[in-house]
Amino acid sequence: MPSIPRTPAAPARPTSTTPAGPAPAPARPATTPAASTTGWRPAPIQLDKAKVMADFMAVQKAENSSGTHLSFLDRGLASSPFKGSAPQVWESFGVRAEGQAVQSSGAAGFSAFPARGSMVQDFRPMPFLGPSIKQAAVVVGSEVNGTMQTRWYGQQATLPSPMWSATKSLNALGLISKLNQLRPDLKVEDLLIRQSGSPSTAIPLKALFQDITSYDNGAQGSNAGAGALGRMLGGAGREAFVESNTGNDVVFNSNYGAGTMFDRPEVVTRTGERVLLSPETPGAKVTNRISAYDLTRVHAQAAWHTRLTPEQRLPGAQGHSIGGWMRAMTEDTARYSDAALKKLGLEGKVSKVAIASKLGFGYEAGKYEAVYSAVVQFNDDRFSPPRQRTMSFTLRGEDTSATRLDSQLATDVTELFRRLVNDEL
Repeated sequence: MPSIPRTPAAPARPTSTTPAGPAPAPARPATTPAASTTGWRPAPIQLDKAKVMADFMAVQKAENSSGTHLSFLDRGLASSPFKGSAPQVWESFGVRAEGQAVQSSGAAGFSAFPARGSMVQDFRPMPFLGPSIKQAAVVVGSEVNGTMQTRWYGQQATLPSPMWSATKSLNALGLISKLNQLRPDLKVEDLLIRQSGSPSTAIPLKALFQDITSYDNGAQGSNAGAGALGRMLGGAGREAFVESNTGNDVVFNSNYGAGTMFDRPEVVTRTGERVLLSPETPGAKVTNRISAYDLTRVHAQAAWHTRLTPEQRLPGAQGHSIGGWMRAMTEDTARYSDAALKKLGLEGKVSKVAIASKLGFGYEAGKYEAVYSAVVQFNDDRFSPPRQRTMSFTLRGEDTSATRLDSQLATDVTELFRRLVNDEL
């Protein structure tokens, strides 16, 4: 089914039936929250979710929002109070919470980040999510003695589902992994992509990354660019990249919208040296079905790259290349994390804010569908010493009302942040 026109234009995904996927991993009750740091501790933040939802719906009404332009999904980086920190997002994710200057959330209830290819089995439940949210996955990080420790939460977390344009991030990270396996020395965003043998068609990958996330060239430009990245790997390569990292079975071999920017692309250096040629044939184009867990896991691997062991990282990927894509993700038009921090009264009380995200949006079978997959990190300066907060999460919702869905996502992201800063995740 064609996508809905948007301002910025909406991402599009081919329509197809959903194949049966693995059952969600069993949940168990949450453990005691992490032990508090030393020093002064602020009172927990309280939240009336019904009022927050009503407040966000009032914003939609005041802004005359609709399915073609939503208050939070389409807000854009320009209005973000944290836009000044966007260029340093990669460096911020690499800051370790060690010593007395900044502390992490501690070790209580956390376990080591899983090795690459090992699937997470233990998802704590998320009963606080609103009725529009159908799939969700969250991983909270805490670095303890130089080791990244995690706690996982989920709702239908491993069920392959239509994640729309949120999956474009997997194409980019998969290509980075592949290119750096071939040439670890190369900074991927400095390379060019072009039609094979056609120098005049060359586009810098840095610019293409930005077009895909910002929608500055509309949905068609974003879709065609993401299709070119996927074409570089082929359907089998795209699926292998996700499955080898997350341990989950996925179906990931379709374009976005009408097609791809290049029939057979290649990646070259600025001097024209070929680094990688796409497969001769792309493979069968069926559909894209990825779980909330898959997106959450791969985004965490990317953001926490410098804090993971080689066995936990995206294979071959180098930090100097991952950083280019993470900076592009700061230009995502969806600003749910901004709205959450503001609603909780945390503007001016947090620092070193890093927000990298990828939206997905579409319309199918009489319902609007939206995805917000993000990895965030910031110092909670209400504590003394400050406490570092970091998590990767994905929420996917459905609703017959686009504005209600947009407001529900904003409300539940706000609740996630509230629980994070209250040490309730």
